[in-house]
Formats: sequence, C-alpha cells, structure tokens
Amino acid sequence: MKAKCSLCNTYWNVSIYAQFPKGGYLCPRCRQERKKKEISRMQREEIRMGTKKGAVQSPNQDSTQKINQILILSHMTRLHKSY
Repeated sequence: MKAKCSLCNTYWNVSIYAQFPKGGYLCPRCRQERKKKEISRMQREEIRMGTKKGAVQSPNQDSTQKINQILILSHMTRLHKSY
C-alpha cells in the first residue's frame, strides 16, 4: 500500500497492517527531522532552566539523585504489591 506523507507529500510503500496516527502518515525522513528538532528544543530548554548536567549540579549528584528516585519507586511498588 502507498501512503502519502502529511508533511513532505511524498509517497512511501507501507505495510497494509500499519496503523497511522490521526494527524496522518509521517515518512521516515520527516520523523527523523521532527525527532532532531524535538531533541534540540529539549536541550535548549534544559540549558535555559539550568537542569542540564553540569549547569547547576555536578554529574555525580545528578546520577545519585536518579538512582535514589529509582530505588524509592521500586521500593514503593514492592510495598504496593504486598497488599
């Protein structure tokens, strides 16, 4: 089956079993471009907010906080499952 990209208007061969989002089909090139833009936007926002690694905290503190959050969440799920 051929599907038309909703951004660049090119046709692509797509499986007949593929499910498309309501916004229409996005070809691999447009998806990759959108992903790059989203990543760069998130990085700019992290820098602006001061949450980028090394901006406010050292990498060791940041990784320690993430590990602690994971441990707390895993402990809470274990407690929840015991009831």
